[in-house]
Amino acid sequence: MIDRRLVRAGEVIDERLGLRFDSLEPGGRLRFCDATGAAVVRKN
Repeated sequence: MIDRRLVRAGEVIDERLGLRFDSLEPGGRLRFCDATGAAVVRKN
């Protein structure tokens, strides 16, 4: 759940930025990607 919303891998989180949820990594880290393929990993 992100911002009280259930999301699945590949789902767009912010259309304006083209940001999508990519995956849940080991240790509870969240991986996000944008339209250019740039990735950000964030600790949950």
